[in-house]
Amino acid sequence: MGKFRLFLIAFALNFVWEMIQMREYVGLAGISFGSTAACSAAAIGDSGYILLLYWSGSIVTADRTWISRMTPLRLGAIVAVGFLVAVIMERAALFLSWWQYAASMPRIPVLSVGLWPVLQLMTVPLAVFWVAKHSTTSGQE
Repeated sequence: MGKFRLFLIAFALNFVWEMIQMREYVGLAGISFGSTAACSAAAIGDSGYILLLYWSGSIVTADRTWISRMTPLRLGAIVAVGFLVAVIMERAALFLSWWQYAASMPRIPVLSVGLWPVLQLMTVPLAVFWVAKHSTTSGQE
């Protein structure tokens, strides 16, 4: 799996997610240069997370092509790690005032974090790995 191609797939899917959920954040309600730039920066960070997840999986499984053999354990690990990382990142970002949720953002009770960013890190990596797996041509690494 080419790292650059994986990053591009991750960026594209995360950028779409960021643009869809931007109205859930204070100050990002409309499409403008500022909101698009903020979504681009967030998508770059999310894409870096997915690359880190891919490399971590490669180390744990000792297999660079591990995403082509998704098992229930691997799927569960991706979802669980995504949940944990998202909750930690959202709590830290809110504490540090990096961003603020709009009143429309659904929140996870007790954790007080937005539902959409948590779901993003739980599901978008699965979509990225699926697209990457199915876009790989035979014999290309």
